[in-house]
Amino acid sequence: MHIVESSNGPIIAIISGGSVTMYSISGQHIDGNWWIGENVTMLDSIGDDVVYVTEDNPTELHFAQIGNEGSIAQKLNFSASDIENEILTSWGLTVDEANATISDISITRTHAAVSVDVNATTRLVLLDRYTGESYIVGDPKYPVFTPHLDHGLLVWAAQNHFNPSNPIEKYFDKEILMLDLSTNRTEVLTSDEIEQWAPMALENHIIFSQANQDGSTSVEVLNRNAQLQPYSSIVLQTSVILMMGLIFLNIVQRQLEYRRGNISEEE
Repeated sequence: MHIVESSNGPIIAIISGGSVTMYSISGQHIDGNWWIGENVTMLDSIGDDVVYVTEDNPTELHFAQIGNEGSIAQKLNFSASDIENEILTSWGLTVDEANATISDISITRTHAAVSVDVNATTRLVLLDRYTGESYIVGDPKYPVFTPHLDHGLLVWAAQNHFNPSNPIEKYFDKEILMLDLSTNRTEVLTSDEIEQWAPMALENHIIFSQANQDGSTSVEVLNRNAQLQPYSSIVLQTSVILMMGLIFLNIVQRQLEYRRGNISEEE
C-alpha cells in the first residue's frame, strides 16, 4: 500500500497481482490506466507524479502522472567497473548485473534514487529526472538499503567496509549516510556498532530507526544544524513524532519490509 499525495487529495494505491488499484480517502474507486498491461511490483510518488517498476523490466523506472495515460521508461546506470566486480568475485560473491532488480525507490520533482540488487550486493543509483543521467553513489562493492530523497538530500543505510570473506564485527551493522545534492558532498552520520536503517530526510532533521542494545527499537532524530548532533530531549522527539505522524507510519512500514527481507534471506 502506498499513499499518493495528489493535487486532488490523498490517494491510496494498492498493488495486487501486478495491477494497481486506487481509492480516495473516502473509499471511492479512482480510475487510472498508466500501468495497463504491465506487472507492477513497486511504486513511489510525489504529488501527481508516480514512478513504478515492472516485473518484465526490473531495472527500469517508469514515470507517469495521475490523470494522464501512458508512462515514460528510464534506464539506469548501475554497472560497476571490472575491477570492482572482480573484487566482489574474489570475496566469493557472484555479480549478476544481467538479472539485477530494483529493491527500493524514492523520488522528488528533480531526482530519483533506487537501490539495485546485483546479487553480490545492492548499489545506490541516483537519477537526474531532467537530464536522464544516472550514476552509482558511493562504493559499488558495499550493500545499501532504504534510500530516501527529500529537501535536497539523499540519505540511506549502508554496510561500508563489510567484506563477507573476512568479516570484521564492527562492520556488521548498518550506518546512515547523507549526500547533499547541492554540493555533491557525502557525510557519514553514524559510525558505531549499532544497527541503524530506514533514514528519512526532513526539512531540518534526519530520522532513522535504531536497534538498541537492550533489544528495543527507537526512532532517532538528528538536527541538520550544529554539525548534526543528536537530540537528547525526549520532549523534542515526542513533538516531532506528533507532527510527523504519516512520516513515522512510513518508518514502521519500512521496518516491517526490512524484517521480512531478513527473514527471506535467512530462509
